[in-house]
Amino acid sequence: MQSRCDRTSRYQALVETARDWMWEINANGVYTYVSPRCRDLLGYRPEEVRGQTPFCFMDTGDAERTRRQFAEAVRQGRVVLRSENRYRHRDGHLVILETSAVGFFGTGGRLAGYRGIDRDVTERSQSEEMRRYRELFDNVTESVIIFERRGRVLECNDTALGLAGYTREEMLAMSGSDFCPPDTWPAISAILSEAWTAGSGRFELDLLTRSGDTRPVEINARVVSYLNQLCLLCVGRDITERRTFQDKLIRSE
Repeated sequence: MQSRCDRTSRYQALVETARDWMWEINANGVYTYVSPRCRDLLGYRPEEVRGQTPFCFMDTGDAERTRRQFAEAVRQGRVVLRSENRYRHRDGHLVILETSAVGFFGTGGRLAGYRGIDRDVTERSQSEEMRRYRELFDNVTESVIIFERRGRVLECNDTALGLAGYTREEMLAMSGSDFCPPDTWPAISAILSEAWTAGSGRFELDLLTRSGDTRPVEINARVVSYLNQLCLLCVGRDITERRTFQDKLIRSE
């Protein structure tokens, strides 16, 4: 009897001191056991999580998708391996957790629930996201710049650098107002505000280059999620030839 108690105590100590979050849910997806690690990962105490479902703590899009997948896994009684989902920390920031779980069965061989482990893979996922964005940037022929909400440049591709004439270090220290003549910025700022509100926008501007010259550029802007924050993705196309043709056409008329 003492030996069994010792084994139970050692197992409990292992679970509660593990770096990963261990949990148990029933067949309805409700947490019945939550290890203390959840407080480090999501900011909630175990007693605040027990009685809730994982979907309550997930980002909205991931919750809807994962709820469907969970229902299918329960129906088939299958193992869940390395499923990544975005959870919302108590303070609001996103945490990406990798889940692996196996089912356990009750009387009659009926699935009673799942026991699983969640591992924080936020940094790894962000690195992979950065790699995918980098590949996208490096393989498009149009200028791409990502701005954060206050207007600061977060990322840019080589085409944008070549068009504007700046080095990467210079551009990453710039804001939206640095890319156009001062007298045109109020109008461009208003257009960008509308794009933030509507989720997208399209406009033309005279891009102010490093040399002080301007080049006409058509901008397609869209609000996107980048590194766990909403940003404005701006794709620019040099329309110098089109503008020159239009000017010639106007003069000929």
